[in-house]
Amino acid sequence: MQMEDWGLKVEYVLIDHDTKFTSRFDEVFEADGATVKRVGPVAPNLNAHAERFVQTLKQECLDHFVILAERHLRHTTKEFLAHYNAERPHQGVGTANAH
Repeated sequence: MQMEDWGLKVEYVLIDHDTKFTSRFDEVFEADGATVKRVGPVAPNLNAHAERFVQTLKQECLDHFVILAERHLRHTTKEFLAHYNAERPHQGVGTANAH
């Protein structure tokens, strides 16, 4: 739903073989045209970049607030993403040496 709000289409969902991912879970994504792909049981770092981003979001943003409701969480995350992608110095936008 969040991807849809952002105007993005989900093409693939990568999941492991955990029992919480039932066939009904797959059906939700497949109904929207996404392909569910199960990865091998020996894939602890399924997507290290995504895992690192979630850790950054948690440590640099969410650990500093008491989130009161879903609307508050969405607003806080949106503001952090704007900062993360546009304001902070990082090599991805050629500002590695910015102060």
